Amino acid sequence: IGYRRGTRGIDWASHDPAFEPLIELISMHGCSEASESARPFLHVMGPSDVEGTIRHGWERGHVFGVTGGTDHHSAHPGSYGHGLLGVWAESATREAIWNAFYARRTWAMTGDRIALDVKLSGLWMGAIVPPSADHELTVDVSAGGPIDYVDVRKNNRLIHRWNPAMELPAQKDWPATVHTKLHFELGWGPRGERVDWRNVTCGILDGRILSVEPRFRGREVVSPLEGEDEEGFFESRVVDRGDRFVTFDTVTRGNPNNVTNASQGICLEVDMPPEAEVYAEWEGGSVSFPLRALIHGARSGLTAGLESPAWRWHRAPLPQEWQFRASLPVELAEGDWIDVRVRQTNDQWAWGTPVFCRG
Repeated sequence: IGYRRGTRGIDWASHDPAFEPLIELISMHGCSEASESARPFLHVMGPSDVEGTIRHGWERGHVFGVTGGTDHHSAHPGSYGHGLLGVWAESATREAIWNAFYARRTWAMTGDRIALDVKLSGLWMGAIVPPSADHELTVDVSAGGPIDYVDVRKNNRLIHRWNPAMELPAQKDWPATVHTKLHFELGWGPRGERVDWRNVTCGILDGRILSVEPRFRGREVVSPLEGEDEEGFFESRVVDRGDRFVTFDTVTRGNPNNVTNASQGICLEVDMPPEAEVYAEWEGGSVSFPLRALIHGARSGLTAGLESPAWRWHRAPLPQEWQFRASLPVELAEGDWIDVRVRQTNDQWAWGTPVFCRG
């Protein structure tokens, strides 16, 4: 929505919450949160304008929730980094999901799956609450990587910021098993050079894989007509998985410039001993490290020497770095709203729908 009114941007004068309970905050086009935001508008359609932003809509008194979606033009739903939608629904049925949409129980994300649970006095984000000096805001975050900060904003002004895990425990104080996220990434190499990665297996030798999060990107095109060729677009897929491994196929092309990441990856949520091995295997290569080494820092390597395609195991965060819970007393008057946003150290974001105060 961030474009100027009259150039595909939103016209707030015609906004009707009965038909538009949710509005897109993040997509391939950019981030529409505010004038200056995490993802600028670089599309051929032009830059963003303050009157087309989410926070401007709330300032005008509109009540709506936020969404994220890739709007991807190369036939790759969920292309990593271009936007995701989270919804708190009572079940996974169509009816329950639509009910949650209309109740505005939603949040937007850039790419990493960040579970953001925000309640005010026991009511979900998106709710309407009465004025009170005794509201309590509760925030529960399960992030996709280390959290940089969690912001609380009231009427678009920052009123509180948490910085989780400012001090981490020494290795001797780590638990017997560590609940963490393991992000493996493939790509790099000469600009635009295609590499087919087949039967890539990531796994652990002890412990359990609790969930698997593909972080696959579609090919970057602005117009669908720009990408018409015979190579296809949906080039990455998980082909097998077990309790301690996942196997996938993908295609990478060397990064087109120094600021555009064209790599592919996968993230494993695991619970495992810090001395147990984490490994990756692909046709022509393999690597392994004890988890404790990845908790210390990321590891990377080249597949065939200088300027060849490369791999990277990202740093594995300790639980207190990516899981966060807190509460905050707040006072709300008629017309106020309060919302929460999360930033990770890898510049992945989540934005929650506000709770609105109306008499």
